[in-house]
Amino acid sequence: MFRKKISIVCALAFGFLTNSAFAEIVLIAPAENATVSTMPPLIRDFWAKDRAERLKILQNKQSRKEIFDTSFSHGVPVEFSWQCTGGEKGPFTVTVSCDENLTETPHVWVADVKKNQLRGRAANFEVGRKYFWQVKGFDRNGKAVKSKTGTFVTAQDPVRIIVPWGGIYNMRDLGGKPGLDGRTIRQGMIFRSAGLNNNSPDYKSSRKNYTPKKLKTMRPGPTRLTSQGRTYLAERLGIKTDLDLRSQGEVAGMTGSPLGDGVQWINVNFNCYEWCQTEYGKSAVAKCFRVFCDRKNYPIVFHCIGGADRTGTLAVILGGVLGVDHEDLLRDFEITGHGNAPNERPRWSLIMGFDHYAPAEASFTQKIEGYLRFCGITDQEIAEFREIMLLPKEK
Repeated sequence: MFRKKISIVCALAFGFLTNSAFAEIVLIAPAENATVSTMPPLIRDFWAKDRAERLKILQNKQSRKEIFDTSFSHGVPVEFSWQCTGGEKGPFTVTVSCDENLTETPHVWVADVKKNQLRGRAANFEVGRKYFWQVKGFDRNGKAVKSKTGTFVTAQDPVRIIVPWGGIYNMRDLGGKPGLDGRTIRQGMIFRSAGLNNNSPDYKSSRKNYTPKKLKTMRPGPTRLTSQGRTYLAERLGIKTDLDLRSQGEVAGMTGSPLGDGVQWINVNFNCYEWCQTEYGKSAVAKCFRVFCDRKNYPIVFHCIGGADRTGTLAVILGGVLGVDHEDLLRDFEITGHGNAPNERPRWSLIMGFDHYAPAEASFTQKIEGYLRFCGITDQEIAEFREIMLLPKEK
């Protein structure tokens, strides 16, 4: 009888431990304080090469396609995994935050975790930043169970590629790079991308002269965004301004941004490379630059149709005046892997074209400054843009 009582007590104790003390979700990966990179290895290796090596890669059709396919469509998601020590079950949820109290919602997109799976993934983390994460589920009695809070750090990758989701392609953050006077460029403020909708189906040629009467009869191009993609850009990234660099024929029929009425749509007929040195080019550059001098316009996404030539040209000007090295600006231009990539002359002519606006010994940033002044931009406007985009210098 005494032995039987002991057995019952032991069984009850074991059951209590199984349902409570051992009911625990344990985080596995990323390991505590691990550093993870969200930059595709192919792009990281390409970025590390000198200009001659990069050009050789771009001149090979197959390797150029690999660069294009990777940078146009892929940032690397962070893979999460965990284990259960008791009777925990799904559905599990993963919470990722920028603060230890898990209250600050970042730009991160977290994929849905399927029921009872012990893994998940998330993407679009800022580079060089610490994150906190936690997993929640239920024990066998239906009571909520949560893990301890884990931490990891994203690597200081040279470029933040946004994972395509909901029709978003070729999207990158201009921030995260070292800028003027050692100050880092803010992330989450300016994004470059491919067009958010297709060109007008009635658009035939950039060389064609579309009359106002003809433009009124042309249909707008259909959106490329799903409802989820539109919500992600407008709400999670918080885009307030859609700066569209396409011509009147391409955007014919459009009256606003594909992101909806809450996002202002600004259309500037922009072009690329040596065009920037023309009188119209300088006027268009000034119109675009002034969009970035007004805090109320942020966050901003700018694009043409593919997010390569015209978008890349404006990205060089913006990055240059913020102090980004011109070689890194060329790298960022090249990783799109677009059709003009095998020929570096247009890109190099763009870089060299700014030499006319400052002494030979001046830095690239000073040459961009001189060019912007020649476009009609004031020193105060340049200072305002830098104040918005450059983080305070670390002490």
